[in-house]
Amino acid sequence: MTPRDAAQDTGLELGSRLRYIRKELGWTQARMADSLAISLSHYSKLEIGVGRMSPLLVLALCEKLGVRRDWLKTGAGSPWKSNRPPEAAGLPPEVRDDGVPYGSPAFRDAASLERIVALAQDPELQKLAAGMAARLGLPRDKALASLIQTALQEGTSTPAAGKKRS
Repeated sequence: MTPRDAAQDTGLELGSRLRYIRKELGWTQARMADSLAISLSHYSKLEIGVGRMSPLLVLALCEKLGVRRDWLKTGAGSPWKSNRPPEAAGLPPEVRDDGVPYGSPAFRDAASLERIVALAQDPELQKLAAGMAARLGLPRDKALASLIQTALQEGTSTPAAGKKRS
């Protein structure tokens, strides 16, 4: 599919352009969703023309992937801000923003999985997650997952461990 074909698709205009960008990058729908911080379900619905992209999601896609907003909206001109897709500009094709290769689990062994489960069941971390969820308007599970990820990255029992409050 060419940029012109994607632009002229009458039924799924935005979805066709999203699919074109994804295919040009050689990405899966899961990777595209991950790069935009949305669920795979949400992204796949966008590709088939169900649902809408919020202005923030449009901005994220254009900024992170080097896509021209006009092209995404209308299909006119080149899809890329530069003359080439961002992959050619140095974005590694097989690694997520957090450094974990796509398609590989975040944990490598039983000990890592046990640590994740222990953190998820930790009452202090659950209390922090509840407070974070309430303040930020997030689902509690998402806040807990974020805190677990931070604790794992920092190698601490909780994200706040070892930090003194002022």
